[in-house]
Amino acid sequence: GTRGTPKKMRGVQARIAVGAFQAALGEARRGRALRRAGGVSGPSSVQDLCAGRGSCRLTTVLRTRCLPVRAMQRESHSGAQECAPRYFRGKDGEEVAALEAVALSKEVLESDILLVGETHDNSAAHRIELDLLEMLSSSTHLKARKIVLSLEFFDTDVQLIMDEYLNGIISEEQFKTLARAPSNYVAAYRPLVEFAKERGLRVIAANAPRRYVSLARKVGREQLSAAVLPEAVKLLPPLPYSAASERYARKFEAIMRALRGGDDGAEYSVPAGMLDAQSLWDAGMAHSITREFAACAADTSTQRPLIVHISGTFHVEHELGIHEHLQLYRPDLKRVSVIIDPGAEPLSLPTSSDVPLGTFVVKTSGASS
Repeated sequence: GTRGTPKKMRGVQARIAVGAFQAALGEARRGRALRRAGGVSGPSSVQDLCAGRGSCRLTTVLRTRCLPVRAMQRESHSGAQECAPRYFRGKDGEEVAALEAVALSKEVLESDILLVGETHDNSAAHRIELDLLEMLSSSTHLKARKIVLSLEFFDTDVQLIMDEYLNGIISEEQFKTLARAPSNYVAAYRPLVEFAKERGLRVIAANAPRRYVSLARKVGREQLSAAVLPEAVKLLPPLPYSAASERYARKFEAIMRALRGGDDGAEYSVPAGMLDAQSLWDAGMAHSITREFAACAADTSTQRPLIVHISGTFHVEHELGIHEHLQLYRPDLKRVSVIIDPGAEPLSLPTSSDVPLGTFVVKTSGASS
């Protein structure tokens, strides 16, 4: 609830939804206060963020939207002139010629899992993801591999519905309704799903169901197994799932303080339930990925998979979140990450003690390193 929350926090800032939270990560990452939101309806407190309630419109800096090289001739929805993104290696900032160079890099070709981090309202990121999936599916270097698409935007309890749609059993309208497709599905993720359907690729509904994320926020990760029915366990990662690492917790708390804003932000202590809920998303997606590898291993006729998982940047940048849970579940699997950053700021290179933002970083604004 809002008890104990200053009045100024009971309004717009306290009602920032998960979608705007993801869109604001680039700003928060650099330690700046997030812009105030407008046109809000939804959660009554910051604690509701991890339950995924509400929606809002975030006032952000206008950015030039950029297209992959292959799509340079496509017309922008906004009518604004678009430019080609730039690709960098996260470790040293070396610029890579094109997306093809990323897709055909040694790191990607030798990996088991490709984690792609996006800002959910970045239309350039969605086109890059489709281009990347097409390149991997068509690559002669990966003919002996099974390309699998994994998506944050669908929960594990709709996997059967996803499978039924991909196999032509139900209509697209039925699929969108029954699978609880996100509001930006048609513009952002439909091209990926339709490409997978056309090519016969498997699509993993990877995320933990939102109702259990909300429950984890209320009861905590240690008590979640006692709070759900036995049948629900198969939809979740092994319980209790691992607690957030110290690095992840610090990063999450810094963003929550930035979201609060004002002088009281520095003193704000993030409730443990919020962090437990956030971690359930990470653990759930990691477990869905590793479960696919287990299924492929059990079927000797199945090719070794390369799983392309798409989620918000917070879940995969700096080798945190999903990376950490994958390391716990399957440390033998090789991981590589591509972070698609819409920010106009120059690429921030890691120091000797830092972890890069990603194996590869895509700047969709055309910013230099």
